[in-house]
Amino acid sequence: MSAAVYEALRKTLAESYVLLIKTHNYHWNVKGPQFVALHNLFELQYNELFLAVDELAERLRALGQHAPGTMAEFAAISQIKDGQATKASDMVADLRASHTLVAQTARKGVKAAEGVDDVGTADLLTARSQSHEKAAWMLASILEEEAAPAAKAPSVSPAAPAKKAAKPAPKAEAVKSTAPKVATPKPAAAKRRRVAG
Repeated sequence: MSAAVYEALRKTLAESYVLLIKTHNYHWNVKGPQFVALHNLFELQYNELFLAVDELAERLRALGQHAPGTMAEFAAISQIKDGQATKASDMVADLRASHTLVAQTARKGVKAAEGVDDVGTADLLTARSQSHEKAAWMLASILEEEAAPAAKAPSVSPAAPAKKAAKPAPKAEAVKSTAPKVATPKPAAAKRRRVAG
């Protein structure tokens, strides 16, 4: 195994594990109007990360390498730091940035693995980069939604002339029906028909 592939796998593992813990922390501590949606999204993400770290560690072991597995090792290897955000929007932004970083690390690993014809590792890291890119996109979309009302507010220039009020639309004339009138039978006539029949 090349040193570059080993480094990419262990770094992707460490960053994924730190991100797993950060996501779990935010899942527990998120508050505000989006609580339910974010609580559920964070749960989906940390569950996916839990499965991913197992695959990454097992790939390292399958290649005969040590899989880092302590918090001290993860902290020393990972560029991602513990989550300190307390506002929901800051949590979302922090997770988006972290997913983007792990995706970049995984993509570097894909190049290294392809360079030594390690198809299994290249495939695994490709899947990891795609997963992190999707998570980052979803989180970025939440941030766009929060910023959208301010962005859509019309800008008014104080120097702009006031527009004249539009004239009210003319009242529509009543449309006369051209359908023929149907006579409704009178109650007495209806009784006679029943008796006669």
